[in-house]
Amino acid sequence: MEDTVVPTFVPLRCRSNPDLAAAVRGADFLLGRLPVPEGENDAVFLHVPVPVPEDDEDAIVYEWSICDCHDGFVLLGSWSTQQLAVYNPLTRTLDLFPLPPDEDREGFNVDFHILASEQDYRLFRVVCVRHNERGARAVVLSSNTRKWQMFP
Repeated sequence: MEDTVVPTFVPLRCRSNPDLAAAVRGADFLLGRLPVPEGENDAVFLHVPVPVPEDDEDAIVYEWSICDCHDGFVLLGSWSTQQLAVYNPLTRTLDLFPLPPDEDREGFNVDFHILASEQDYRLFRVVCVRHNERGARAVVLSSNTRKWQMFP
């Protein structure tokens, strides 16, 4: 038997809660609403941390990478299209945003995090932290304004 390398969500089965079971049945844990590149037969490619030899011309270039998962949201990045996707598999809501401005991006490591609002489950912030040995800089996107705000 072969181990699978495709990341999947395995919902926790709880027989005593029919509402939870109904929500899980109606959810999209295969992330089917994510945009796919043309000519890819409507398959969503997720980044899998498996090394691909550089000389392999037939290697698949994965379209989306999972950056974070928190409070019901999955944050994904597409480096080929320069987009971020915030997806809620339970409500099937999808928000697409451009990557943050690339000022000072070279030489920095980049981490993305998603923070959900405690007052309204539909609102969130995406935090991009750029860091290197000299320090860090945060860039924050609000789902309300749909704009990036850079912090020193």
